[in-house]
Amino acid sequence: MPIQIDVSDDNIKHFNDPAKQELRKVSAEYAQEVIREASRLEANIRTTQGNPEITSSHVKDASTVISRRYITPRKRWWFYIVKVLAIIGTLVTGFAFDKLSETWGPIVFAFSVVITTILTTIQTVNE
Repeated sequence: MPIQIDVSDDNIKHFNDPAKQELRKVSAEYAQEVIREASRLEANIRTTQGNPEITSSHVKDASTVISRRYITPRKRWWFYIVKVLAIIGTLVTGFAFDKLSETWGPIVFAFSVVITTILTTIQTVNE
């Protein structure tokens, strides 16, 4: 038996059709997250070999865990590359600062400062 959620027309009277579709989509995604988390919580405390039984407290706890962001989403692979490149950029900047008296020193220093600043900003925004 599928579960349907009823939303009063008064609550969404100012929504246009694309907004209503997006609300349906977001609600379904959130419901899937709650279902996954409730199943995980139930599996963690189950001590018997029988069928799982997810209770209302599992669902409530799952919603709390998701809404308060106790679970941090896994970072994508490119985030770690940006992080490593920002560290390498910092090392290059320090090396170029030492070589400012060389003809190529100021150019490398300026370039590495700009690149490192951009990478660090990307890293900070995505954390």
